[in-house]
Amino acid sequence: MRAGTPTISGKAVVGQTLKAASGQWTVGASLAYRWHANGKAITGATRASLAISPSLLGKRVSVTVIGSLAGYKTTSKTSKATTAILAGSLSSRTPTVSGPVRVGETLSVKPGTWTSGTSFTFKWYAGKTPIKSATGSTLYVSASLKGKKITVQVTGKKAGYSTVAKKSKATAPVGSASWATSKYGSFGERRYTGEGDDVIKLPAGAKAGIVLASHRGDSNFVILSSTSNGDYGELLVNEIGDYSGTTAFGLDSWDRGKSKFLEITADGPWEIRIRPLTRASTLPSSGRGDGVFQYKTTSTATRAISHSGDSNFVIQNYRGSSSDLVVNEIGDYSGRKRFGAGPSIVVVNADGTWRIR
Repeated sequence: MRAGTPTISGKAVVGQTLKAASGQWTVGASLAYRWHANGKAITGATRASLAISPSLLGKRVSVTVIGSLAGYKTTSKTSKATTAILAGSLSSRTPTVSGPVRVGETLSVKPGTWTSGTSFTFKWYAGKTPIKSATGSTLYVSASLKGKKITVQVTGKKAGYSTVAKKSKATAPVGSASWATSKYGSFGERRYTGEGDDVIKLPAGAKAGIVLASHRGDSNFVILSSTSNGDYGELLVNEIGDYSGTTAFGLDSWDRGKSKFLEITADGPWEIRIRPLTRASTLPSSGRGDGVFQYKTTSTATRAISHSGDSNFVIQNYRGSSSDLVVNEIGDYSGRKRFGAGPSIVVVNADGTWRIR
């Protein structure tokens, strides 16, 4: 049987594909392929092409072509080996930073689209100086960063590929804290999980904040705030069975800054997230269920309010040292009420849909 000498084309780089050309064989011969790395057969590599995996990094690849034809002795021919397989090049993008650039806020990084399977590490900078312990995908903007321009370096790694580091554009200088941060304190978001009764410590610097809570169980689910000396503050949640809702602590002037703990009564698993009030969204014209919002209208205004539901419908407007109980009804509601001038925090408790216009 006439047997051709196979050759290999393509870049000897991780992530690329090599192709085998069999050469000239006796007409009618049936050809099979077997790829090798440093002379050892590569498991499952029996086609005319080979995708170069990270496991082949640094190895020399060859291909053997095996020809068979009735009436002829089976013959094999092996190509020359490639050069040592080189590390691949990661596809990468310049990362971007999103979020309000001011004290008390949280910035996030978006790495962009990289080669599939890339893992990332992060390092944040204030100017050219690394920010101590800032190695996550988010950055809480502390008061020490005021006036600084923030960047983040994203380093991408994948086995068999060269490591790539990309740095974002610098943000504008960090601005002063928002009114909500100045009044109610600043801290990074915290997440707590547990099951049954427990006590969690509120974040340092949290005079007040948003509480997002959920519970799965059949009995009481209660959240109470308490002070360092054990005095109880606000009854934040008091439900039976499953629960999912949003409320806030520390908005009443008598309790602001005093509560240091949340005491939980539960018969099942629960999750609680504590967020600064600067993360509260602007009060929308409609919604469903509970919510904590920033009210930014700076003059007193009359609002048309409605609710469609079966249980409590309560709206409270917290304005500095005072608070207004705007609505306190059960079930459906429709009416017009005055909203005191903001900026302020509005807390809505509802089991149905509502409108504030």
